[in-house]
Amino acid sequence: MELVTGNFEAHRDGYGFVILEKPGERDIFIPARWTMGAMNNDRVVVRMEHWQRREGRVIRILDRATARFVGRLDITKTASFVRPMNKATPFDLYVPPRREGVHDTETRWSQR
Repeated sequence: MELVTGNFEAHRDGYGFVILEKPGERDIFIPARWTMGAMNNDRVVVRMEHWQRREGRVIRILDRATARFVGRLDITKTASFVRPMNKATPFDLYVPPRREGVHDTETRWSQR
């Protein structure tokens, strides 16, 4: 199994590319179904799936580049989500039930 590390660059349509840490290597394409929730500039471990097509699958997120998000908090009967205002994050972020309504003074929720 061939594993490589690099920084994930997300596209608004859900797919992305991993820029490898090793200089001179070409980027690796990551289809949307294989991003494992990686977001823009996260440092990730990728398993190469197709060398000739330079395609891989994120198998682990080592470091998150972003810890805070601005967006709309949607609360339903079954779950809560933050809908990020930044379109570079193409999915909603799940808020665990025990954390609903709990946020530090630096977190700011914005209404769309």
